[in-house]
Amino acid sequence: MPYLYADLPPLYAHVRREFLFDLQAHHGEHERCYVVGLTSIRARAIGLHIVTERGAMFAGLPLHAIALRPDAERLPLPALELWDCFSYYPAVAQIAFLRGCRANARCGDGVWRRGTYFATIDWSGGDAPIDISLAELPHERKSAHLLTLDCGALAALPNNRIEWIEGSFVTCPLDLEHAGHPGYRVSTQTWSVEVDWRSEHSDAYYYATTADVGALDTDDA
Repeated sequence: MPYLYADLPPLYAHVRREFLFDLQAHHGEHERCYVVGLTSIRARAIGLHIVTERGAMFAGLPLHAIALRPDAERLPLPALELWDCFSYYPAVAQIAFLRGCRANARCGDGVWRRGTYFATIDWSGGDAPIDISLAELPHERKSAHLLTLDCGALAALPNNRIEWIEGSFVTCPLDLEHAGHPGYRVSTQTWSVEVDWRSEHSDAYYYATTADVGALDTDDA
């Protein structure tokens, strides 16, 4: 899993120019850019890497620095991203089933907005001897799905803030905006299959297990 940085599929967009001048000048102006990657620093917002039409590269820009078109709605960062990065170990994927999927998203300001799936960010605790993140706790961990919103903003929202629209399979939609949620619960479980059995003490290719023959006498091997 990458440390600190992960590539994103290139996304054509506009960057709000004040973010290129430390918020001190050029408010209301834009430059064309490609979003090409991200930085994940624990307890900070996702930091985007961009390359501008002038050939400059900037790193660590927040989601609200990006406009998918010049007339995009300007939303505050907490409306676009609910959770800071969980660790320094991000993974980026485009889930094939969701590619191009439309979605209804409940943004951080409580407003439902329509958008299109772009990619998914997930995190692990890495290989440190002590995991100080919450990335692998079942009731705390979250993915962030990047959505290109119809209002022109880029959002990163977790599973429980998105209703996916897929015409051939999702034929009983939740309609969360109007009907409310069905009472699903956050999972607190972890699962492992190597807890209640053991293999025989031998180099047999077709080895037996306690699940096959009950308790095995390791001294017989």
